[in-house]
Amino acid sequence: MIENTSGIELDHSWLRLLGGKGDDGLPGIEEANRAAVGLMVVAYDILGGVFALDGGAFGAGDGSVHYFAPDTLRWDNLELGHSDFAEAMFSGLITAFYEPLRWPGWEQEVARLAPTEGIAVYPFLFSEEGSNPATSQRSPVTLTELLYANNAAAQQLNGPNAGPAIPLPAGTE
Repeated sequence: MIENTSGIELDHSWLRLLGGKGDDGLPGIEEANRAAVGLMVVAYDILGGVFALDGGAFGAGDGSVHYFAPDTLRWDNLELGHSDFAEAMFSGLITAFYEPLRWPGWEQEVARLAPTEGIAVYPFLFSEEGSNPATSQRSPVTLTELLYANNAAAQQLNGPNAGPAIPLPAGTE
């Protein structure tokens, strides 16, 4: 996938699996991981969620996929390797995985965005007031802005338990 694509967008571009550098502005795997230590980012979602392989940052260093969830600001071990993760998302798991974070009409809203954009939700998804994205304000922002905001919020709210920081794509630090 990395060698032969610039990435793959799934489910109306809700999920973006990274590949080699493309012309659409989405970072390639190398660009996304230039600042990474102990993990490898392999996908982003539209809300600033991040999927990364464990290269030691999460403890085991076993290559399992971990997900940084924008609604909890925590990394969760999906207990899947990269191939199993990709297969699960291609096979329809994506619908159940993201059901709590979707709202009526999300398909049209997401489809209008550029590959470099995501959706900021206010009140924040991790707050009680923002737990229902259907009733929240949603605005397009750059993916980098989402990642930066999620990093900052996780560090402020979770302190030493925040886990590894999300690496920002090269040239955006």
